[in-house]
Amino acid sequence: MAELVTGLTDFLLAVLCAVFARSFASPPTWKLHGPVVFFLGFALAALAGGIWHVFFNARHDLAQAIVWWFSMLF
Repeated sequence: MAELVTGLTDFLLAVLCAVFARSFASPPTWKLHGPVVFFLGFALAALAGGIWHVFFNARHDLAQAIVWWFSMLF
């Protein structure tokens, strides 16, 4: 847990992006249009980054590499 504050910032960013994506979504049809996809992708990337910063920062194994590449994918 070397980068706890950075991880918490990433988690906060993920929550805010999910809230913004929810606010852009239209409830009757729930269409995935531009802003919704953008903010959901950003939320997933921030969530993966927070998981990496809090739990996998000091490790050097396959799980760390998978979480790192997942955060870079989004």
